[in-house]
Amino acid sequence: MHVWRKKIFWVFISIIIMVVTLTLLFLFFHGKSNEKAEPEDWHMIGDGVYFNVYTEDAKGQDTTGIFENVTSDTIFYASIQNSGQERYVRLACYLNYESVSIEMLNSGYDNDQILLKDKANITIPFKLKGKIDPDKNYKLLVSLFLGTNLHESDTQYETTEHTLSYDYYLKNREDSAISLNVPQDSSIELIDNDFPGFVLNTDYVSTSDGVKLPPSEVKAAPGETLKLAYRIGQIGDAHQQLMLVTIDYQQANINGERALMVETEEGHTAFGIITLKAPETKGKYEICALIVPNPESSNEFTLLENAYRFTLTVE
Repeated sequence: MHVWRKKIFWVFISIIIMVVTLTLLFLFFHGKSNEKAEPEDWHMIGDGVYFNVYTEDAKGQDTTGIFENVTSDTIFYASIQNSGQERYVRLACYLNYESVSIEMLNSGYDNDQILLKDKANITIPFKLKGKIDPDKNYKLLVSLFLGTNLHESDTQYETTEHTLSYDYYLKNREDSAISLNVPQDSSIELIDNDFPGFVLNTDYVSTSDGVKLPPSEVKAAPGETLKLAYRIGQIGDAHQQLMLVTIDYQQANINGERALMVETEEGHTAFGIITLKAPETKGKYEICALIVPNPESSNEFTLLENAYRFTLTVE
């Protein structure tokens, strides 16, 4: 009898342990399946994203940043791999540094709202809607904006890793001639300060100590002319840098022009003031900016330098 009671006791204990274990496992996985990504989980840093663009002719070859014999019918492929967390992204192209519309050839992707799931590995075929002369050379800037559902005024990440951009050379003829017709900023000051980077901010004093980060939020009235200061150091061996700015991921005119050329010098920082026009509609808009070294030539294939992103609140 004593042995029988002991067996019942241990069977009862085993059942209790099993029930508790199964309950805990259910609660854990149920919670995971219903977990929502909060803002702090939607990191915009690019260390979890691989991004590249290729054509059919360049597929499987070493990436050089040069595409040959490109026409308006050429199909490009955006290869994107994501890990770490979900994030919203947007693809943008600029032909000779002027925004060009994209024709998505896969109806499953809406460029205004591409959601990358964790561990996503996707390839998006697309065409450029701009006219490409097969007898001319071009530059093709391609950007992948990250965290496009977020505002720096809310997240305050203070990061330059919000956009992945590459500057491709479209070689349709043997000579290297490219006509950009981008104005040069003739009002720059060269400051005796070695700063190998790019910043847009609201510090309008060229002699300020150091380089300050921009505020997370800048406010303006609808349609107001917004003034910003820039500081650009020499990037690599380049003495010419092209600046391109976007507002709400759309190309913005800088001083009334699509882009701005800035001359830099080794051991110095170029300082200047630019103007942008705020949108007419009230709301929050992200300001992103990048620079392209030596934009009129083929460059070493590498990620481009970004300025810190911040929010423009129009009210």
